[in-house]
This record gives sequence, structure tokens and C-alpha cells, in this order.
Amino acid sequence: MKLAPRMIQSMEILQLATQALEARIEQELAGNPTLELREPGTEGEDEETLAPAEPAPPEKPEGERELVVADDARDRSHTDDFERLTNISEEYGETWDANAYETSDHSYRPRGGDDDRDPKLEAMNNTAARAPSLTDQLLEQWHLVESTPQLRAAGEYLISFIDDDGYLRTDEATLLSQAPPGLGQEVLNQALPLLQACLEPIGLAARDLRECLLLQIDARATQGGTADLSIERLLVAEYLKDIEANRLPRIAEKTGLSLEAIKGAI
Repeated sequence: MKLAPRMIQSMEILQLATQALEARIEQELAGNPTLELREPGTEGEDEETLAPAEPAPPEKPEGERELVVADDARDRSHTDDFERLTNISEEYGETWDANAYETSDHSYRPRGGDDDRDPKLEAMNNTAARAPSLTDQLLEQWHLVESTPQLRAAGEYLISFIDDDGYLRTDEATLLSQAPPGLGQEVLNQALPLLQACLEPIGLAARDLRECLLLQIDARATQGGTADLSIERLLVAEYLKDIEANRLPRIAEKTGLSLEAIKGAI
């Protein structure tokens, strides 16, 4: 395969941007006195903007020569030609892609346009970002609570043990055995009620269902002002198992409450 110097030069020119092409034209006009620039509308103008004023023998620019690819793969005498061809596009900051062009009626046109999109890339861009974990959300809330550095560290430690359903099921002995230095039982006992009061939704960091419901009842009573939730609190604190088993008459017998009052509270 042979690529003539004129073909190599044409490949270089095809990749030039508008400003670079204008600069190249000015450079050629300044360096070759036999060239002239025809303005649009000149009589007898042909399709070429840059044309020789008079016939001149073709000259090879300095450093330009025929590119030859030998049939014998062992012939390394033309390896520089391969490097010249590779560097054609790199000189202008682009990568020459021979597959990006199609031949049609002896003219070149890009195979792809600006409207072409990669479906895989589009799918990745349209995929929703991974939602933050429960631990990340709770830590973000906890960092907004005013507390001492020791209490803050104790709260962060306890949050790391909260399950995905919001319960803190790890027993106290395990929490104490794995606690970092400086976090004893006293500071952990202070941090837990603060977590339960400040984290939302109410009931987070509860150790079981009974404590979760009591936290919600107490919060509702505080926000409701005059609302009397004493019956609800009594039923959850003392008779939750009976409520789960629907033993309402037994609850009424032990508490002296009417069935209507118990059903209303439930």
C-alpha cells in the first residue's frame, strides 16, 4: 500500500478546524508567491478558493515523502512512516478514525452526528443515584443536634448498631464490650434517650416494639398538649401481649376499663 504525499496532506487538511484552516491558507499564501486568493463573485471562479495563478511543478514540502508499507513484516525500514500517519491527527488534538467516515459518490461524510447517542451511556445517566443508607440519614440528623463531643461520639457509635428497620436490638453487654475507649455505660445511657428524642421518625433506636410505641405515645402527648393518652400508655406498657392475642375481656377485668374504652384506645 502506498500513500502519496498529496493524499497525506489532504488527510491533514480535512481534519483542520475553520480557524486552523484559515491560518493554514494564510501560511501557504505567505510562503508561496505563485498562489493567489480569489474572492467570492469573481468572474470565472471555480469551486476552489485557493488555486495556483499559473501552472507550477508540484513541490514536496520539506520532510514529506511517500509512505510505503512493505509486504514483508520483517522490514522495519518504514516504521517512521507509520508514526507519521499516527501523528497526523495528534498534531491537531484529535484522533483520526478511518471508520468514522463512509464513502458515497466519492465524497466523505461522518457516519455519526450530534444526535447519535450511546444507549448504554443514556441508561447510566438516567439511572437514579443510590439512596443514602439509613445509617447515613441518621448520622446527618444527629450531627444537627447540639451535644458535647463525648455524647456526639456515643450517639454515632449507637447509630452504627441500629438495624435497617430502625430498632437497636444489640444487648447492653455487647455495646459495652465493643465501645471505643472513653465511652462507658454512663455516657451511653445518656446518649440513647437523646437519640430516641431527636431522631425522626419517632420510635427510632427503640429496643423493642413496646418501647417504640411508648416513644410515639409520649411524643404525641407532648405535641397534643391537653390530649390524655394515659389509657393508651397503660395498655401498651402492661398489656401489649394481651392486645396481640385479642384478649380484651381479660384486660377489662384487670384494669376495670370498659371494652368500649379499650377498643377506642386501640
